[in-house]
Amino acid sequence: MVIGIGGSNLGTKAIYDALYEYGDILETSRYPKIIFVDTLDVEFLEKLSVFLTKNIAQQDEVLIISVTKSGETTEVIANTEFILSKLKKKFTDIFERTIIITSESSRLLKDAKAKGISTLSIPPIMSGRYSVFSAVGLFPLATMGIDISELLKGAHAMRELCLDENIEKNSALASATITYLHNKKGRHIHNTFMFHPELASCGA
Repeated sequence: MVIGIGGSNLGTKAIYDALYEYGDILETSRYPKIIFVDTLDVEFLEKLSVFLTKNIAQQDEVLIISVTKSGETTEVIANTEFILSKLKKKFTDIFERTIIITSESSRLLKDAKAKGISTLSIPPIMSGRYSVFSAVGLFPLATMGIDISELLKGAHAMRELCLDENIEKNSALASATITYLHNKKGRHIHNTFMFHPELASCGA
């Protein structure tokens, strides 16, 4: 489970959905899977509680990854405490299956270390969805067996492509130019619509 909100989980979800497709939830024989826990939705949390109670028999069947750069994001803290409280009733060492990903200056990181919870840090320069290229995204994706080295190579290659001054080769530059020209004509609404369901999270 990846517990985060906004940039703390959207980048990871976008890559996960793109690679494992929209119908992954129906592939009951394929594991591991990631469950993304973001907002404080009561109905979802109730269903999650039932799922954890009925389907998790051993603690090594679950890994809890809690992500908050500030260490103070209300939704993340509340959801993490909720999930841990449910699993503590079944497993005494659930902290062994918990990872906290936060900034080095976060009080949460110090508290986690004091409790013996494993931690990973978020570089100060990383923010929003770009943090997917740090431990925020790379660690959860690696647990899925995704080759994060190849992912980073692709990101570097795309960066070089997007720095090319030739608009015919640089799709990002072409898109930005078209958007700018439309804006100059008073067209201020831009919507990126994804036809393939597995790419829907890229446009969210």
